Order: sequence, then C-alpha cells, then structure tokens
Amino acid sequence: MTIARKRGIYIISNEEYLTSYQDSLIHIYERSVVVNSLSKIYGFPGLRIGWLATKNQLLRNNALNYKRFVTVSNSSLCSALAVQVLQNRKIFEERYHRFCNDGMKIAQAMLKDMAELELLPLSGVPYVYLGLNLDVSSYDFAKRLL
Repeated sequence: MTIARKRGIYIISNEEYLTSYQDSLIHIYERSVVVNSLSKIYGFPGLRIGWLATKNQLLRNNALNYKRFVTVSNSSLCSALAVQVLQNRKIFEERYHRFCNDGMKIAQAMLKDMAELELLPLSGVPYVYLGLNLDVSSYDFAKRLL
C-alpha cells in the first residue's frame, strides 16, 4: 500500500471471503474500492447480488449510474432472499467457518504422510496452498504430473 499511497493509485479488493467487515481494506486505505457478494461465504451465487464500496463519492456515483444503465432492476425474489440472508448473516458465516475448519482437517490428514508436500494454510478461506519440498522446480514438477 505504501507505493499505491505514494502514487495515488486505487486498489480494487475482492473481499468475497471476508467475514469481519472491520478488517475491510476500505477502513485501511482511503483510495480503495471493495467488492463482495452473496456468492462465496453465504452460498448464494444464483442470486447474483453483490456490492461495491468506496469512500470516493464520484466513483460511487459512477458505479451506481453504470449499474442503472446495464440493469433495469434486480429480481424482487432475489432481493427479498438477499435481505433474509444478510439479516441472518451470522448463521451463514458460522457455517462457512465450520466448512473451512473441517476442510483444513481433511487436508492435514491427506498430507500427513506426504513429506514432499507442505501445507501452507491461509486464514479464513476455503483453500490452501501447497509447497513443494523437492529439489525440483515447480515447472519440472508440473511437467512430471502431466
């Protein structure tokens, strides 16, 4: 962020996996634009409802005008369901965290006896990265897999 702040660059952050809105980039960096939706942690991708947040009034107004230009209106049913989901968001967030924790346990169990792979867990997301503990480049390893 130091470089972005120094040069006045905007940062667009997809916060699909963020459940603590106090940690949002919008509170940390003044030139941020954050997007989120009901797709990932809430499990409602079919509703096609999301949001954009920024402290920049001009950007916010332009985004709103663009949305009005490309979408006449959201489905009333989808909007009503979205309200219900957000009113009960804690239930969905707790379920999401349970899924993440259970998935981490499964990944740890699967990799327990695979010394060549190292689990590089990430916090609050339903996926992990794997590190190679081999004396081979990732390119050569990928070629071997194919």
